Amino acid sequence: METYEPVESNLGKAMPRGKSFRLTTREYELLEFVLDQKFSGTQLLYYRFYQGEGSKGPRYAQERLRLLERSGLLRCVRIFTERENSYLVTRKGQAILQGRYSERRIQEPADSIDLRTFEHDRRVSLCRAVREKEGSVAAWRSERRLKQEFSHRTPDYRIAREFMPDAIFTNQKGGQVAFELELSPKTRERYAKKITRFVQVMRSSLSSGGGTAAGFFSRVLYVPCSNGVHDTLSELTRPYGDLFRVQPFSELVPVTLFQGGLS
Repeated sequence: METYEPVESNLGKAMPRGKSFRLTTREYELLEFVLDQKFSGTQLLYYRFYQGEGSKGPRYAQERLRLLERSGLLRCVRIFTERENSYLVTRKGQAILQGRYSERRIQEPADSIDLRTFEHDRRVSLCRAVREKEGSVAAWRSERRLKQEFSHRTPDYRIAREFMPDAIFTNQKGGQVAFELELSPKTRERYAKKITRFVQVMRSSLSSGGGTAAGFFSRVLYVPCSNGVHDTLSELTRPYGDLFRVQPFSELVPVTLFQGGLS
């Protein structure tokens, strides 16, 4: 069970009627999760950061989220197609994170939710939450963070923005794995081109003994959201053996979490 101890961060001036509010380590992690993933819904944040043995219930989680909102660290947004609220990190929230993680540059917060990529982004966040909750991944670097690191690195960066995966994470064996979620079908040519580029990066990584630089990975996890895409990716990646794994979204994310049925 994860244990979170209170840390010093008095935000009393931001609270109404002089009330003080102290961030916990859990909530620093929550803010960074939302910032990395652009946005996150109430149910997902409850599942990832509050649900579990010894944890409080959904009402407690909602109260803490409202406190984060009232203190100016989160901004609540309602998507007309969704039953629940979504949250974005504010610039004040970003500043709080920058102060805590001063050794690295914290990316800018998203100004709004892009409805064109909403469902894709939501599913990537669901996958991340499930894998982190079960302890099978660590050091998740989102596409937003990778692109930021790309723009601030030397030409040694090993993958172009065109072929940027949705994330890179560290698996239980310490290996660097690229994560790619495929929501809607694309042409075989487009899949093949990206797979070829991934293979080039992985073979470069393996031949040089691996590494930890952003964009440097030795395996790829594909998560297709339909049977047709699953079959196409399985066929195209089969020649490369265990460099690729294709795992259906329906196997990775519980139905209750995907449909928002947590309580």
